Amino acid sequence: MSPVKCLADLLTSLRLLLAFVIAYLGYAAGASALPLVMGLLIISWTTDSLDGFFARKAPEPEHSWLGDHDADVDVCMFLSKLVYLAFSGYIDPMAAWAYVLIAGLTVIRYRARARFVILCFVVPIGALMIWVAVQEAPVWGWRAVWWCLLAMVLNRDRFSVLVRQFFADMRSMRSTKPQE
Repeated sequence: MSPVKCLADLLTSLRLLLAFVIAYLGYAAGASALPLVMGLLIISWTTDSLDGFFARKAPEPEHSWLGDHDADVDVCMFLSKLVYLAFSGYIDPMAAWAYVLIAGLTVIRYRARARFVILCFVVPIGALMIWVAVQEAPVWGWRAVWWCLLAMVLNRDRFSVLVRQFFADMRSMRSTKPQE
């Protein structure tokens, strides 16, 4: 495996570790850990951006187990935010469980459009996390907002493709029957 691909996998591994740390901080420290959690989220978003960049820079298309499961690591990060929000008292724990259950059942039902469905559930939790931070830890909340805006500008070509694909998937959902 090339050093560039190893670096990409290392960044993905770091994001997975951060997901567990964020969930643990919700359990162990609750709302008082919000500034630290937001800092860790910004680091995780950066590693998410960089791991894909480095994976695409590998001299030849290389696959690794971790690289092939990058989306699973993203789901772990989503769950860690939800766990943090629930343990910290920002959302009701039963509502968090219901959200995960509904998301899981929706992904199963529309598995042909799983990426689209996952985005529909992941993005609101990320937005809620930023909203909570802007309200409760404004310095870190606004850092997160600025990070997101900077990432959109720096990756505008990839971002515009993702947005177009999202809306194309949204339109196709109307004509797609759920899989039995």
